[in-house]
Amino acid sequence: MKIFDELSYAKNLLEKGFDENRFSTDLLILAKYYRYLEYKEKQIKKSLIDFCIQFDPYFNLVLNDESLRNAVINSREYKLVLPVDVPITEHELESIKKLDNFRYEKVLFVMLVVAKYFKLTRKHNKEEKDFDDGKYRENLSFSTIYRLAHIAEKPGENIKHKLSELGFADPGNIRPESIRLNFTDTNDKSEIKIIVTDMNNIISFYPIYCSWCGKILTEKIIGRKSMHEECAKEKNIKNNKERHY
Repeated sequence: MKIFDELSYAKNLLEKGFDENRFSTDLLILAKYYRYLEYKEKQIKKSLIDFCIQFDPYFNLVLNDESLRNAVINSREYKLVLPVDVPITEHELESIKKLDNFRYEKVLFVMLVVAKYFKLTRKHNKEEKDFDDGKYRENLSFSTIYRLAHIAEKPGENIKHKLSELGFADPGNIRPESIRLNFTDTNDKSEIKIIVTDMNNIISFYPIYCSWCGKILTEKIIGRKSMHEECAKEKNIKNNKERHY
């Protein structure tokens, strides 16, 4: 599970306790949260210990001391991930639409939003500054991308390979484990058309286009081939005329 809003996640941890399967991750997020609150390092470690004692009756300080120490140390470098809004430009939407395959479009849209989100939330980390070449990179597994795009991969389908084949995205030469988006970069100054405000529901922000006029549908209509009411009337008139000739 990708945690996009660590601030809310940390507050939830303090209220309900940690997930035993995410012990180290939860400790790090809490350490980052305490540092975000400007706790000193001794305060951070003590707060982590208090948290563990409160929610784990079997907590052993000796056995978990290394995990606690690592959480405090790593929180120096990695900042707490705060919720951010992700702007998507006209150029980016037009580029994605050129795929002319709704499944591919949804996947690429999610990849773009996630990549821009990473850029925005990591801009203060040393790692991001060292590799800042103006490109957006997406580091999530493709299974997570599919989940966020609300699609399941079809047998024999390889959208990742297809996007690379078409020149939209490929493995970066700086970070081989990540996917670099080639169709846009941080220099894009075109008009902002969409602002994604919910990273857990990214795909709901991807626009549906009228299949008649090609403009974005503002009303909530389900279906790839939906169209504006006036366009539907215009299409019916045209079809009726053609049938009479």
